[in-house]
Amino acid sequence: MILTSGSYTSAATALVSGSATINIPAGSLAVGSDTLTAAYTPDSTSSPIYNGATGATSSPVSVGKTTPTVAVTPGSSSISTTQALSVTVAVSGTPTPTGSVILTSGSYTSAATTLVSGSATINIPAGSLATGNDTLTAAFTADSTSSPIYNGATGATSSPVSVGKTTPTVAVTPGSSSITTTQALSVTVAVSGTPTATGSVILTSGSYTSAATALVSGSAQINIPLVLSCWATTH
Repeated sequence: MILTSGSYTSAATALVSGSATINIPAGSLAVGSDTLTAAYTPDSTSSPIYNGATGATSSPVSVGKTTPTVAVTPGSSSISTTQALSVTVAVSGTPTPTGSVILTSGSYTSAATTLVSGSATINIPAGSLATGNDTLTAAFTADSTSSPIYNGATGATSSPVSVGKTTPTVAVTPGSSSITTTQALSVTVAVSGTPTATGSVILTSGSYTSAATALVSGSAQINIPLVLSCWATTH
């Protein structure tokens, strides 16, 4: 007995008490409605009595694609806006799915990344995720090998990634550690962070408050006038 359907053909299987069981491996039948046809060939004992014959299923077998499981695992559950994040996406199924995945969150969309042994690692650059709680969603697209077997599928982080702002370091460096009552004072303020911080700084001391001074390459120079520097040195 040989069983066929589309491009599938089984090995010849001997009848036992007039019957044979044939196991069709997963992925052997085309997606859709498949009619199974069995072809009987008599052996030397039956050939003087029986002709060869065929028979088919009375109704076709419906074969659907499988939807794989997509798991999204971030390298950390909490990062700052200045930190990158490594994310592993695993697509599970038998046989191992092949294709690519794209990771999204808010306005962020990764490049398509090819699966290797059912998994892909995607690195999200620092500053790509919005501040707050971010859910990461991965979308799987099967390639030509897996598309006859698998549907596209999506998966998301089981809990969101917390993304917080970073507090930069502010260094205040006076031009001199000692001045006279007749001297003004120049002060450099450096705001450190990656990427370079932009914005402005205000310098205060006692009742003195400088004007807001814009940072240039993360730094600003503020000149304290003579009268005010005199006040500062005597209080």
